[in-house]
Amino acid sequence: MSNTRLFLNVAPTTGAHLYAVIAVFLIVTYTLCKAQSTSLRDTLSPTLVSAEQVMQPAQADIGTIILQDFRHALNDAGMYFTAPLRFQAKDWLLAAGTLGASASLLPLDESINSVMLRNRSAAGGTSVVGTAAEIGRLYGELWVSGSIGAGLYVVGLAAQNPDVRVTGRLALEALAFGGALNITLKALFGRSRPYLEEGAFAFRPVQITDSRMAFPSGHATVAFAMSAVLAERIGNPWIGAGLYALAGLTAVSRLYHTQHWASDVVLGAAIGAGAGLLVTHLERQRINAVSTGQQVLIYPTLTGLGVTVYFAGR
Repeated sequence: MSNTRLFLNVAPTTGAHLYAVIAVFLIVTYTLCKAQSTSLRDTLSPTLVSAEQVMQPAQADIGTIILQDFRHALNDAGMYFTAPLRFQAKDWLLAAGTLGASASLLPLDESINSVMLRNRSAAGGTSVVGTAAEIGRLYGELWVSGSIGAGLYVVGLAAQNPDVRVTGRLALEALAFGGALNITLKALFGRSRPYLEEGAFAFRPVQITDSRMAFPSGHATVAFAMSAVLAERIGNPWIGAGLYALAGLTAVSRLYHTQHWASDVVLGAAIGAGAGLLVTHLERQRINAVSTGQQVLIYPTLTGLGVTVYFAGR
């Protein structure tokens, strides 16, 4: 029991770490807001153009905007959870490759865990290593990334900046969709976490106990979902690399804190990145449909399905 308690101990959250989280939020907000200017449009991705800028009048009331965002989110949810029905051969190969990559690490999980424990002991809880691991853990916390997404949405809504608002919506969508898939797999596989010392092949299917819900990593899903959305929406390769590096830090921190096996974080990262990339892809499709003159939006209602057709003015 003493070993279990030792492995569960992580560096306490400090003001510096929370300031880092706030800094990420402010930097992202500033970057997206500045992307509105012509000078940055040349260097940032054109994906920042929002479908709402075409579909909604400039003076649309907040209620209308929120309702339309909700409908977009429902439509995206339907597209996400039914995506396998539209998979082509390359999609199945990608899915199989992702699962194969995670499965291939199973025989190596215990060795990788041992290496992480040795490095952790060698580091001796140094401030640099501990701070890096804590920042990674924080970024993967749902409340942190969720707050960033919600903050972006509220800021964009209040500032009447559709780029920022839509980025916030897409971030929340990716977190919700990827999180739902992640928690379902966790419960189904019932894999024991490393700190229980039951080995990498300890699976007890259909579990709702946190200590036996290691596969896949929820923190990795959250971090990569957020980074994928922000990277796609900002469109700058250097910023994108930094965002994915931050998500990678989250994945490594889960190994460092003995909360997950390597195969857990690989699949968790893939789920998160996949959710983030899909919702941004759907938004680009929405933009293209509107820019070509027509968009059909299908969404569930209390009485069935709702259909809205938008026509762009010529």
